[in-house]
This record gives sequence, C-alpha cells and structure tokens, in this order.
Amino acid sequence: MLWTVGYSDRSLPQFLRELERRGITQLWDVRSSPWSRNQPFNANQIERWAERGGILYRQYGDILGGRADIALDHPDYLIALDRLLDAASREPLAIMCAEGRPEDCHRTTDIAASLLARYGVVARSICRDGSDEDVTDTLQRVPASRIDPVIRALLDAQPRLF
Repeated sequence: MLWTVGYSDRSLPQFLRELERRGITQLWDVRSSPWSRNQPFNANQIERWAERGGILYRQYGDILGGRADIALDHPDYLIALDRLLDAASREPLAIMCAEGRPEDCHRTTDIAASLLARYGVVARSICRDGSDEDVTDTLQRVPASRIDPVIRALLDAQPRLF
C-alpha cells in the first residue's frame, strides 16, 4: 500500500500514531531539503526514531523533491517511481514531506499524480485531521494549472482515473 503524509505541525507522537494506524513500515522523505524547524523531522532525527521504531527511512528529495531540478518525464524520475512502486509492493510505504494539506503538496500534484497517470496506482492521502482519502479525491481539489502539463495530459487522456 502506498500513502502520502505531511508532518506539518504534528508532534512526533501524533505522526507516529498515523503511521502505526496504517501499518506503515517504510518512510520516503521527498523534501528537497530534509530539514525542519519542527526538530523531530530533521533528517538526522528521523533516522534515529525511524530505526528505533522499525521504520525504514530513505531520502529521495534529490529526485522526487518539489524543488528538484528534474522533469517528471526524465528517466531518473521514472526510475525513482519504479523503485517506489517496487518498495510499496513489499510493505506499506508513505512518501513524506512537510505540507499538511495533501492538495497543496507536490507529493500529490507531482508524485501521486504521476503514479496514477502512468501506472493507474491510487495512493492514499493522510489528511491533517487524521482521516485519509484516495488521491483521486485529493486531486479533485487541485486546480488543473498546478499539475505538470505532462501529467495533466496523461490524466486527461484517461478520464476514468479521476
């Protein structure tokens, strides 16, 4: 299963509860800069608490980050998506960044939309209030202009997806 989550202003215990509720055992950090004013979410801190909690932590912000200088159809980006899908097929995985509202974040508009458009994979967005929803529902709240034109064209060509 593939999830998306933003830590926003959550405390570490709140965040860990959301992961635990969903059985998430892999956390892929897709922040271009894996540092935060919310101290527990600095990369070096995540490495510590993730290891203690039995969560596999990986950083992929250099390729999948919102400020990564790479096109969403670049071979390296597509390889990262393939790795993501392969890892998520083995055990529950969440892609994580800072933004609490999934509709305002690149993890939805870039990554999850790419997975939906290219592979028909429907990720689940963990919302700030603790609920979750299919990314197809999340994308309904995103203006079309905020979705990369390449991905928008793929989604539009497959209207049954969302």
